[in-house]
Amino acid sequence: MRTTILFHAIALSTALLAGCGSEPVETTPDDDGLLAAPEAGKGIQLKMSASIEAGTESEKCLFVKAPDEELRVQRDEVRFTPGSHHFLLYETKYAEIPTTKDDGTKVDTSGVFDCSDGATNGWSVKKLVGGSQNAEGGSILKFPDNVAMRVAPGAILLMNAHYVNSSADDLTPEIRINLRSIPESQVEYDGDILFFYNPFIGIGAQGEGRA
Repeated sequence: MRTTILFHAIALSTALLAGCGSEPVETTPDDDGLLAAPEAGKGIQLKMSASIEAGTESEKCLFVKAPDEELRVQRDEVRFTPGSHHFLLYETKYAEIPTTKDDGTKVDTSGVFDCSDGATNGWSVKKLVGGSQNAEGGSILKFPDNVAMRVAPGAILLMNAHYVNSSADDLTPEIRINLRSIPESQVEYDGDILFFYNPFIGIGAQGEGRA
C-alpha cells in the first residue's frame, strides 16, 4: 500500500498567501536570465504573459493541457518578472479546456483571460500543483527525492497570476513554472499539498456541508 505525504498545510484566510512560508529554490536561468526549462524527460515548463496597465491591479488566468504521460512532480520552480505578485497552478477536473464556467457563463479561454472575480470562481479545481508568492524563489512544492505528486495524463491545468503594477508604465510580466518530474521507479511515496479555502467548501442555501 502506498503512503501519501501531505506537504504545506495552508489555513483558511483571505491573506493565505501572505501567511505561507517557503524556502528559496535554486534554479538555472535561461539565456534571458529568467528560468531554463527542465531537460527532456525530466519535467515540463509552462509560461504565461499578460499586459498590465500602469497603476492597476488584476488577476489573469490561462488554461493549459499537461502532457499525455503522467507527471510525477518532485518539486516546482517559479520565476516571474516585475509586476507579478503571486502565482498558483491548479489541476482541474476537466477533460478538455472549458469555454464556459460551471454555471454556463461563457468565457474566452483561448488565451490569457481576466479572472479578477476570483481565479477559481466558477471553475472546478481539483488540487494545487505549485506556485510561489516570491519572484525569486520560495516555491510551494519541494518533496524529498523519493516523494512525488502525480499529475494525471492530459490534465487540464489552470495558471493564475495576481498582478500589481504600481508603476507609471504599462508592464508585460512573464511567469515561468517548471514541474520537475522523477521516474516511477524513484517514487516510494505519493505526495500532495494540503491547500484549503473557498473553492473546496460547498454548502447549499439553508443546508449543511463538510469539507
